[in-house]
Amino acid sequence: MHYSGKELFVLFLFVCAGSICAIFVFNSKEVIPQKAIYFWESGRESLSKNEMNFIDEHALQKMYVKFFEVEDDRTYSVVPISKTQLNFIESEKKSLEIVPTIYIKNEVFKNCSERKCEEMADNIHYLITKKFSEQFSNDPKRLKEIQIDCDWTISTQDWYFRFLKLFKNRGKFTLSATLRLYPYKFPDKMGVLPVDRAMLMCYNLISPLDAGSRNSILDLQELEKYVNGADPYPIPLDLALPIYSSALIVQNDHFTGIHYGNIEQLKRSLSLEKEPWYLSRVDTVLANVYLRKGDKVKLETISSERIREALKVIRKNITFKQGMTLSLFHLQDNQIQQLSYAEVSSFYRTLSPL
Repeated sequence: MHYSGKELFVLFLFVCAGSICAIFVFNSKEVIPQKAIYFWESGRESLSKNEMNFIDEHALQKMYVKFFEVEDDRTYSVVPISKTQLNFIESEKKSLEIVPTIYIKNEVFKNCSERKCEEMADNIHYLITKKFSEQFSNDPKRLKEIQIDCDWTISTQDWYFRFLKLFKNRGKFTLSATLRLYPYKFPDKMGVLPVDRAMLMCYNLISPLDAGSRNSILDLQELEKYVNGADPYPIPLDLALPIYSSALIVQNDHFTGIHYGNIEQLKRSLSLEKEPWYLSRVDTVLANVYLRKGDKVKLETISSERIREALKVIRKNITFKQGMTLSLFHLQDNQIQQLSYAEVSSFYRTLSPL
């Protein structure tokens, strides 16, 4: 077939336009997340050098800092506990956005009232702004987002959602809230969070007591069960993934606690029984954990391979929008030293569909 010069020129323009459209369509599917991390310790006043370097090396944009927890108290009704002592010199990390995060125990909403919700909204907002100005920045414009963390249930949903609506009216900020996988999968039962954004928490998927030999922090089958076939959530989603490990202590066939310290150091005093179960070889004390010879310990670790597999499941089943945040849980020397720079960078790189 013979084309004239004019026809060839038109065909060339058509091919170029098609290529540009194809590039646009491809790029429109790719979501480059904002890079963030959680800081969940209450006792420390500053970050270590390694933790500061981690923030710099990965050019993190946000840090979700647990400001305090809220629980019921018989004398004072609702009280804040476990307040953060962390302080930031403003000039140190001016580009890092601090997001105050408040954990509210579900029991707070079991016997609630309109007055209690109003008082909580006022008091929590006051304490957040006070701690933010004293410990992070006296510029109110830097307080852009506040996150509420609560494992609400069907019985507490109405009062928790009422509190969120009241709290949202306390200032001009983005209000986000954590979202576990069950309410994500079943919004018809659990309701849709009345907030600006939801942080989908893809960890702690199974109760440690019920997990057996499965990894309760991040079990891939459990993750897929909840995200596969779920309808798109009605509000914008962010994503949180774990990078921590833990040791579950069982003494005399009774679960006695979880240790989040240096797992590799703890492992030196253990002998493998059957993965992931170990036995304590000697009596030992490590970071306030007392182990007697013969105690059972379940080590739950999170490898980069497990996180990559989780991301494959998430990419396949969930659509994120531009501007979403990917946050790792959490910033602590013992945890971040287990992962290389390349591994962490690969987690943050993209959430484009496979």
